[in-house]
Amino acid sequence: MGAVNFYRPAIPNFAVIAAPLNKLLQGKTPRYAPLAFSKEASDAFTNLKLALCNHATLAHPRSDAETALVSDASDFGCGAAIMQKNGNIWRPLAFSSKSFSPAQRKYSTFSRELWGFYLAVKHFRHYFAGNPDMVMYCDHEPLVKAFYSTTQRDNAKECGHLSEIASLCTNLKYIKECDSVVADALSRVEIAAIFQQAAQIDWNDFAKAQQNDCLETLLGRNCLCQRRHS
Repeated sequence: MGAVNFYRPAIPNFAVIAAPLNKLLQGKTPRYAPLAFSKEASDAFTNLKLALCNHATLAHPRSDAETALVSDASDFGCGAAIMQKNGNIWRPLAFSSKSFSPAQRKYSTFSRELWGFYLAVKHFRHYFAGNPDMVMYCDHEPLVKAFYSTTQRDNAKECGHLSEIASLCTNLKYIKECDSVVADALSRVEIAAIFQQAAQIDWNDFAKAQQNDCLETLLGRNCLCQRRHS
């Protein structure tokens, strides 16, 4: 786990994929005691190997490019991505994801979204230094309204998180969920099912099917983290 954690920034949804393996390391156990390697843990190990072989290609940061932080949260965890715009294409610089504890899963939707955004800003805070044009995108409109509201919230913890975010960046914009592709996927446990099916794909048939796809359909959607039609 120590070795694979080195590649964590390049693996989308790392926290959810690795959760069963991290669970084996929790609690106090003798140093050389055998681990109860369940099927869930075995699948997670296989998924991590596939993720390492197929990890996303990260772009090299540019000081003159438009930079954005995209964050999202689900019932199970939160995910974020730092993106830079190269021409009409948004390219990822780094990913971040974290699974929620049982207590955090009981948070309200607003609290989960805010907590996920707070963690993302803390994790990528070095990107905000000296970059006043940095933009943050969120698909939870109540959070955007609360960020710009002058009314004091009743929850002191939420006020503290909003204040911490505002101290680093003052430009938060609402984005539709269908346009927040990467961050939405990073926050959802269901995305791990993709890796479970990867070994069963007939790549020759897959390549033939792609030849019949319309390029305009593939490139037509105008959203963050996808290739844009120029």
